[in-house]
Amino acid sequence: MVDHIYGRGSILKHSDRPFVLINELNLYIDHIQKYVEDNKDILNDKKIKYITKFKAQLQLGIDYYHRLQNKLLYIPKSTQAAIPLQLELAMIRLNNVHI
Repeated sequence: MVDHIYGRGSILKHSDRPFVLINELNLYIDHIQKYVEDNKDILNDKKIKYITKFKAQLQLGIDYYHRLQNKLLYIPKSTQAAIPLQLELAMIRLNNVHI
């Protein structure tokens, strides 16, 4: 366990785990999808503005993660290599959220 903590070894069984920031991004996309689905019959200007702003902020977050990925030197190479694909999938999911 000490080797894992100091980066000398890994005790993780699954090396294909998404990066924690990608997990958080996917949680936010799940939230906005559910919000749109739950409110599709009762949309008003306030809710439309909320959804539009939320999607724009997520888009900015995805753009930021694209720029950040080259600076994440402390994560495993397999996880680092998977980030662009995971961001692309998140972008597709976000673009599929329609008001």
